[in-house]
Amino acid sequence: MLRVLCAGLFAAAVAILAGCEKKSPQPEFKGKQEHDHSDHNRRDAMLEDFELPDGAKVHAGLQAHLGAVDGNELDVFFETLDKDPKPLAIPEKAKVTARVTRKGDDVAKEVTFGPADKAERKSDPEGKCSRFSTDVKWMRADDTLTLTLTVDVDGKFKRVTFDKFVPKDRQH
Repeated sequence: MLRVLCAGLFAAAVAILAGCEKKSPQPEFKGKQEHDHSDHNRRDAMLEDFELPDGAKVHAGLQAHLGAVDGNELDVFFETLDKDPKPLAIPEKAKVTARVTRKGDDVAKEVTFGPADKAERKSDPEGKCSRFSTDVKWMRADDTLTLTLTVDVDGKFKRVTFDKFVPKDRQH
């Protein structure tokens, strides 16, 4: 009887371990309403599925930098949809702008992003950029922001919205 029980447990353990070896499929681009980004372990960034003007499907990420000395900054970056995402550079001359509204404030603010310091995007080829930054001295750590990002490459543009972005929760 004990042998039968042990054999059954052994068979169950082998079946479970065999199932663990299956590789999960590549993440599918599903759009904002259908895709959970928790599988990427990107706690410091808010990620949204985004289609670039050239049709490439990527993650757009938004992070805050809160600095007592240098002031506050927002960073936006682009990365592949892979399980282990890699930076995805777009033309450095792309126009990256955003319309930002703060909860409780009726006045929208327009911001323009520029290429981040090269040290923050070391793998970017010359003339390309995967991370853009902008100063936002008016932003407070506990603000709740809605940011509509526009990426314009050679007159072709795409937009993505980051909703309920709280800088203190998304700082790097």
